[in-house]
Amino acid sequence: MSTSEGPPARLLKLAEVLHKTSLSRSTIYRMIGRGAFPRPMQVTDSIVRWKEQDVNAWIESIPPTGRFS
Repeated sequence: MSTSEGPPARLLKLAEVLHKTSLSRSTIYRMIGRGAFPRPMQVTDSIVRWKEQDVNAWIESIPPTGRFS
């Protein structure tokens, strides 16, 4: 069990990531391939999820020009 403070980590489904970022599925996976977007975690053999904190950090890292790698 973690001793860190704060709310527990939340895992996001692809639909939530799409909504939160306003990116398309293909754009997200293309950016993952380039190392420009957080990789999802393999939760089971058929389920992947993104850590909400990783997606939020990526959103915060977008420069004011809106361009990212």
